Amino acid sequence: MFADTLRSTAVLIAAGLSYMLKLGQPEIVDAVAALAVSLIILLSLGPLLGGIGHAYKQMRQLSHFATRLSEEGRPILS
Repeated sequence: MFADTLRSTAVLIAAGLSYMLKLGQPEIVDAVAALAVSLIILLSLGPLLGGIGHAYKQMRQLSHFATRLSEEGRPILS
């Protein structure tokens, strides 16, 4: 949803700039705006993927801890 809103906003800004400043053909200005939006989306994926990796590591640690407890015959939840 964020990406759609960002893209719609970029289209409006690109159209306005192309019209007011005569920056060039509207298709080219729109393509540059689309590339900028794509770059912003790709950059925002970094923290998301980092968070997923961190959660995965924590889940693996908890799994190993639970396995160790069950091998020792100790209850996992008291």
